[in-house]
Amino acid sequence: MAPPCPPAEPPARPAVPPLVDPPVLFAERGASRHVEPDSLEAHRLALRLGATGVLTSVRAGDGGLVLGPGPRRLRRRSAVAGVGLDELYGVVAGTGTQLAVLVPDAVVGRAVATEARRLGEIERLWICSPSLDALVELRAETLAARLLHRCSPAAANGGAERHAARLRSDAVDGVLVAEAQVSAGLVALLHRFGRLVVAEGSNHPRTASRGLSHGVDGIAGTDVEALVDAMAAGSD
Repeated sequence: MAPPCPPAEPPARPAVPPLVDPPVLFAERGASRHVEPDSLEAHRLALRLGATGVLTSVRAGDGGLVLGPGPRRLRRRSAVAGVGLDELYGVVAGTGTQLAVLVPDAVVGRAVATEARRLGEIERLWICSPSLDALVELRAETLAARLLHRCSPAAANGGAERHAARLRSDAVDGVLVAEAQVSAGLVALLHRFGRLVVAEGSNHPRTASRGLSHGVDGIAGTDVEALVDAMAAGSD
């Protein structure tokens, strides 16, 4: 079992308020700090611990959409290859949980949106992808789901401000950014363009608190208790 994390420090009141209030607490691949990532047990535990969202990845598998990275990596790192997206929705549907799904392309993204729409969960779906072109294609097909570009805005062609302007022009809702790359200035810039910021990899109380203090719209991490504690500390 992983060693206990230090207690969270109360985050300062963000200089720019989040656009999503309260920010979403995304459990990365479920409560994966405690149990097998992307197992149904991990996702059930995440909800019991207080996660308000789940962040996972989806790929096309035999007979449907399955959770997790590609088959080769799954063979090395996971014993639960093959949990279906429909099985995950069996856990989260009807609970109000936000589901953020990393997709490799528009084909998989379209299939994810179809499943969410079938279950009446499309308004709680966040589709994330490193392919901006895929997100633009998906935006033409759905207005209900939120679309996030997984990227480093500062490293984008033309810099963060030009990238934020393009996201607004393309009606892509925001960015999924590594926690270490998130700053108050970046959040303020994206918010000025009306774009959301979700910080992934917020795996410790300190980093979770830091993201919230910057005014992000969501924090994602493997330690759900750290996310919940950071949120509670900020509301005191």
